[in-house]
Amino acid sequence: MKPHAHLHSSSCGSASAWHGPAGRARPANQRFTLAALAAATLLLALPASAQTVLKFSHTDQQTGARQAAAQLFAKKVEELTQGRYKVQVFCCSQLGNDPKNIEQLALGGIDFTVSATGSYAPHVPSLNLTMMPFLVEN
Repeated sequence: MKPHAHLHSSSCGSASAWHGPAGRARPANQRFTLAALAAATLLLALPASAQTVLKFSHTDQQTGARQAAAQLFAKKVEELTQGRYKVQVFCCSQLGNDPKNIEQLALGGIDFTVSATGSYAPHVPSLNLTMMPFLVEN
């Protein structure tokens, strides 16, 4: 029995296109649909109790206020989502300093961070206003 679709490889061995029964290339939207269907099938195969783990990184110490707030946040998220989400807290700059945490937040490496307002100024220029104390006398 002949397969209905096969993956065509280029000379360098990488996948280049999906082909249909007559060897004709499938349209891009059909390839996307096939890929989405495959991903959905994999997701449905996961156990119903699968838990999404989110990362919360900050620079405070284990006994600091940010750590206490992050732990309370993690507890509430797990409670309110009935365990579907779990927040893993990283304190003491384990995943980086404030600028690195903000960079990782933007890149998707972490999901939450708490930093001083000035740390966000390179990404939100209007926040530079908070970095100019004593600009005006009285």
